[in-house]
Amino acid sequence: MPLPLSADDMRRFIPVGLLLSALALAACSPAGGQKADAQVTIHLVSSGGLQVPVSVEIAADNKSQERGLMGRESLKPDEGMLFTFPDNRRLGFWMKNTLIPLDILFFKDTGEFVSMTTMQPCTTPVCPPYFSEGSAKFALEVPAGFIARHQVERDWKLALGQW
Repeated sequence: MPLPLSADDMRRFIPVGLLLSALALAACSPAGGQKADAQVTIHLVSSGGLQVPVSVEIAADNKSQERGLMGRESLKPDEGMLFTFPDNRRLGFWMKNTLIPLDILFFKDTGEFVSMTTMQPCTTPVCPPYFSEGSAKFALEVPAGFIARHQVERDWKLALGQW
């Protein structure tokens, strides 16, 4: 779930975040099977030209971004969710009610790599945030192990297509 707040804002607004996440969770189906509006294939491209296709759901609006991958029990190895934002900014995500570990990769509007990390599931009332190391426009969530399996490095790019 994206948190377009700074780390300081995050610390000040955790109680509001808990309330908002409870409301978002109540609006979701019990099975957590809702999906984003669009699905496309994107490519991650290494500096050597290696391309890794990823089938993604697009989370471009507040509702799909708030829901994210909450409640999902599994993802196929090369599928995920691409969060898109209007501009480059420092992005923050948390794993509230997310059942599976995820790798997250952040990219600028140009497709340039920003940072990546692995996020752990969280079912407790307060979950730690995961922030991009710099400004990013896109966040790609994929199953944990994706980064290692494809040997994703800092020189990789997100191939921006039409969606």
